Amino acid sequence: MSNAEHTTNFTAEQLRGMCRAGMDESDWQGVEALSEDALQQSIAEDEEWSNIPAEWYQQAVLQIPTHKNQPTLCLDQDIFDWFKSHGKGYQTRINSVLRSFMEANQHTDDRQESLK
Repeated sequence: MSNAEHTTNFTAEQLRGMCRAGMDESDWQGVEALSEDALQQSIAEDEEWSNIPAEWYQQAVLQIPTHKNQPTLCLDQDIFDWFKSHGKGYQTRINSVLRSFMEANQHTDDRQESLK
C-alpha cells in the first residue's frame, strides 16, 4: 500500500547511481541465500503472483521506461474495465500489450517496405 507522505520520486539515472553506491534497501544477501525451492515457495505464497504464468520470464525483456505521451485513446468499455480490474498499473499493462503487438508486427512492416 502506498502512502503519499512517504513517496519520493527519483529519475532512472538517480536510481542507477544509488544502486551503484549500494544505497538501495534491498536485502540482496538474503535473496542470494534463498534456495531455489524457498524462492519458488515464496513466489507461490505471494498473492500478487497468483495470475502470473509460470513461464513469464521466458519472454520477459528488461525495458527502461521511455518518455510517455498522453494521448486520448478510445477503448471498448469491456477492454478498459478488464485491464483496470487487475489493479494499479493497468495503463502500463495496456502499453505493454500494445508494444508486444507492435514488435510482433514490425517484420511485416519491414517486408512491405522492401516490396515498394
